Parts: sequence; structure tokens; C-alpha cells
Amino acid sequence: MRRTRPTWVVPTAVLLAGTVLLVARLGQPADLVFDEVYYVSDARAMLASGVEDGFAVHPPLGKWLIAAGIALAGDAPFGWRLSGALAGAVTAMLVALVVRRLAHRDGLAGLAGLLLLLDGVFLVQARTAMLDVHLALFVVLGAWLLLRDRDRQQQASAGPRWWLLAAGAAFGAAVAVKWSGALALVGAGVLVLVWETARARGSGRRALPAFGRATGTVAAYLGVVAVAVYALSWAPWLVAFEHTFTGTERGRAAADAGHVVGDRFGGLVRYHRQIADFHLKLDADHPYRAPASTWPLQLRPVVYHYEACGPDGIDGQGEPCVGPDGLTSEVVAVGNLALWWGALVVLPVTVAAAVRRDRRAGLPLALLAAQFLPWLVVARPIFSFYATPLVPFLVVAVAVGCDHLDRPARRVGLLAGTLAGAGVTAALSVAIDAASAVEMDPSGVAVAALAGGLLGAAAGTAVDLRSEARSGGAVPGARHGSALVVVLALIAVTLFVYFAPVWYGLPLPDEAIRARWWFDGWV
Repeated sequence: MRRTRPTWVVPTAVLLAGTVLLVARLGQPADLVFDEVYYVSDARAMLASGVEDGFAVHPPLGKWLIAAGIALAGDAPFGWRLSGALAGAVTAMLVALVVRRLAHRDGLAGLAGLLLLLDGVFLVQARTAMLDVHLALFVVLGAWLLLRDRDRQQQASAGPRWWLLAAGAAFGAAVAVKWSGALALVGAGVLVLVWETARARGSGRRALPAFGRATGTVAAYLGVVAVAVYALSWAPWLVAFEHTFTGTERGRAAADAGHVVGDRFGGLVRYHRQIADFHLKLDADHPYRAPASTWPLQLRPVVYHYEACGPDGIDGQGEPCVGPDGLTSEVVAVGNLALWWGALVVLPVTVAAAVRRDRRAGLPLALLAAQFLPWLVVARPIFSFYATPLVPFLVVAVAVGCDHLDRPARRVGLLAGTLAGAGVTAALSVAIDAASAVEMDPSGVAVAALAGGLLGAAAGTAVDLRSEARSGGAVPGARHGSALVVVLALIAVTLFVYFAPVWYGLPLPDEAIRARWWFDGWV
């Protein structure tokens, strides 16, 4: 196996670039935006009493991280958002490390980290005092640690499984931020189970004993450790029980009972039941509600902030403006279309690589599937920013796919299929709209074109891969470059420059903000 020489030059550069991009104008908007109203309030209460003030629907770790930023930089917009911005920068560095370990290419690793930082879903979430960027950080950290453990096990004298132990702790921390971190934990468990079983079978062991041993490894290193870390995150809640929602909801009697250790743990169990009931029974209408099926096309992003300030300094609701007079500011968590729509074209290549047992493709696809597919069957209200922990693995999957397509022979089918599929479906949708006398919806044409392009890309790539297989794997004109991912990065930079005002909340004339509302669902 080709061993990777350790280097931190590219990941460090990504970390520095991420810090600059995410910390710039971090104090703007200068007031609470979207769900910051909940999490900043919780963080303040935790600094004061050790627990949230009232009923909270998520575990405490992410709010403690927000509180750490407030303690470090002050109770102001910059302090509210500091820990999230730093978490985002570290996540980008970890993505570069993951891609470098998978592809052994520094340039590709750096471009992958850049793609993540240029995405609007990830960037806006990292610059907002909410939980999802912290969830993404721990999931990506866990993924990198899994790769370290996998590569370590290829050595003759592997030694103790410290990397796998640390991965279990990272995934446990993800669950301690939001329960949806359990999706990543399950995906990681299945991935390690496959790796362990395949490695055991490769060394000559029988299938059933190999599977049983692999299951024990997953249960011990990922399951038990993750549960322990999650339980530990509730220690401050147990200590400050008398200030908790559970300790006060029944009056003084419950608080007095909490002096008994068993009663405190019983209260924690009751509190978990209440959180579960909230999530399972939540059924509320919301203007930015977005089913998971709409996430890949970015059809319904969330607007975190909008203020149209009149020349008299009064906004549309008759309140004094926070921003400059006569200008409009907006923050909308819409993804960079170079990444999201480009991924629809490249992902079939990564899936084809996984089918052909390419060891690089398994990790991003497993964690993408584990964190996306369950949301498709969730009936409760969900939102597009729930995709934040998906974005790093979308980037990794695209990087792996582009690495496969760094061969001219493989690009022919991909590009021809994409253009043909997109052109045919776009033309058909326009013709149907014209024939039915229905006003043409640009978003509908875009959806049709992307769907056709995806099918065409899959078909064209399959043809190229079959041709390559028939030729014995020889690919004329193969070269060692990053042409496609460079093109994606250049388009992403262009879109980043254009959409930066609505990702950073920059005040502009109203018509300039409206020019960035490309589809009806973005308003």
C-alpha cells in the first residue's frame, strides 16, 4: 500500500484561509438572526447557572461551545458566532486532510477545502450561532480518525486501536450536539464493519467468525465510547439539576428530590423522553420548510436575516433599522451551485468507483447516504440547513469523482451524456410549458435539465468504464492533474463573489439584493 508522508502545509493553508473567510465581518448583522435567538439565550443561561433556562430540545455540547465563544470574546455578535466560525475553519482543514489521505494529492486536498469554504450553506451556518456547524466538525473529525485507523491496521504491527477509540469519541460528541449525529455514527459503524470483515477475509478467516469479531469491534470502539461521551456531556445538567427545566417544572418538591443522585438520573431520563416527544410530534407550518428531496437542487434555502431600510432609517415593519439608511441586507443559506449541481454530475462517477471496489469512494458515500436518506422519510418539519454536515462529504465525494475523471477517455462520456441529457430535458420542459399555455417556471426547467444531466452523466460514464474494462484498464492519455475540480473551483469562486453579499449580509441597494433571487423558492 502506498503510504502518505505526513504534511500539514496544505491543511494549514486551508485552516488560515477558512479563518479569514469565516471571521470577516462576523459581527454583522449586528443583531440576533434566525435561531440565534434560542441558542445565544441558552448559552448565556449556561454561563450563568450551568444549564439552559427552560426546556431545550437539543443536547448541551453545541451550546457550551457557543458559550465558550461568548466567554472568550464577549456577549456581542462577534462573541456569539466565534466558536462556529472557528469550527468551520477546522472542518475545512479536516476535509483537506481526508481528501489527501484518500487521494494522496495535495492540490486536490487544497481545492476540496476551498470548495467547502465557498459553499453558502456551510459558510452561513458557520457564521451563525447555531449548532449544525459543530455537528459537522465532530462528524468530519470522526471520519478522518476512521481513515487513520484503517491505514494503521494495514501495518504489520498495528498496536492498540487508539484512532478508532478517538473516532468513537468524536461521533459521540456529534450526538451530544444534535441527535441527528447518530445518523453519522450508524454510517461509521457500517463502514467499519465492512472494512473489518473485508480485512479479516483477506487474511484467510472464515466469513461468520470475521463478521462476529468485526461487530464486536464496532460495538466496543464506536458504540460504547460514543455512549460514554454523550452521557458525559450531560454532567453539568446533573450537577445543576435544581436549575433545570425538569428540576423546576414540578416545583420545590422535584428540586428537593434532586438532591438524591438516583432522582437526578431519573429526571434526566424523563427529560430525554420529553425531547423525544417534541421531535416526534412536532407538526408546525413554516415558510422555509424544505423536504430533504429539495436539498440537492437547493430549491428552498432559509433566509436568516432580511432588512430593507428606508431613507428615513425605518424598516418595513416600522422599526428602527440596524443597517445603513436606504440599503437592504439579507443573509440566505443557499448553497454554491457549482458544488451542489456539479455534484449531481460527478456523484455517478464516485458511485461507479465504489461499485468497482475503489477504497476511496466508500467513506464519503457511506456518510452521505447515512446522513441524507433517513431525512427522506421524516414527516416532521425539516429545513435545508440540516444538510450542513452533508456538505463536507459532498465535497469529498466530488473530489474522489474528479480524481477518477482526470483521464480524457473518461471525461468524454460524462460531458457528452450530461450535455445531451440536460439539453433534451430542458427542451422538452419548455415545449410542454408552451404547448399547455402555462407560464414557464425557470426553476422547473432547471430541475428538469439537472435531472436529465444526471441520467446522461451516469449513462455516459458507464459506457466509458465498460470500454476501459474491455481494454484491460489501459487508459490512453491518462494524466495526473485536477482539471475538473479546478474548473469547479473557478466557477465556485465566481459564484462566491456574486453571492457574497447575501452570505455576509452586506448592505446594498434593494435591486442588487433582488438580482440574487434566481428562483421563486429563494425569496
